[in-house]
Amino acid sequence: MCAAPRGCRPVSCGWYGDVMKVHIVIDPETCVGIGKCEEIAEEAVELGDDGVSHVTGVAVDEDVARNLCESCPTGAISIVED
Repeated sequence: MCAAPRGCRPVSCGWYGDVMKVHIVIDPETCVGIGKCEEIAEEAVELGDDGVSHVTGVAVDEDVARNLCESCPTGAISIVED
């Protein structure tokens, strides 16, 4: 299990070589579409036509995922099982 920063609810993580990669999810009911997450990890997050952020399915470095969780003002982003 990963140690989660405030606002993140991890399930588990996987190691890929020397870098831990994880997937994130975004709760569409909590997201308000500010887009900070897309600025941090445009390969993993995109702002949808519906005005909220969506994951692309790309695994990101654990540090990036933690940054995403900590930067989300509504707490809509979580780290999930890889």
